[in-house]
Amino acid sequence: MCKAQQGILDDLLAEDRGTVLIAIDTDQNEDEALIRDAWRARGLTERVAIAPRAMTEALVQQFGPDIVNPPSAPIVLVTADQRSAELLPRGLKSAEDLSRFIESAR
Repeated sequence: MCKAQQGILDDLLAEDRGTVLIAIDTDQNEDEALIRDAWRARGLTERVAIAPRAMTEALVQQFGPDIVNPPSAPIVLVTADQRSAELLPRGLKSAEDLSRFIESAR
């Protein structure tokens, strides 16, 4: 995840305990130790999962190639009822924009 976007998300989620963030690493060249060390170094505490190749391929099929492009700051918002998911617009999203997206998914 883009470091700048992560900082915005961290600040937003510190105030919003009703939203859950799960980061999914789609880089097949990274492993659990590398991810764990990187997250610790950045002081991150959110959940992170390493996507198996099949999951990464399914994400690309559903959302397009931007989903595996960290500089585009990809975020998939899943509705509270878990019935739909939407890839948010490319690029860095402000806390205000993210709050609006989250509210619309509740």
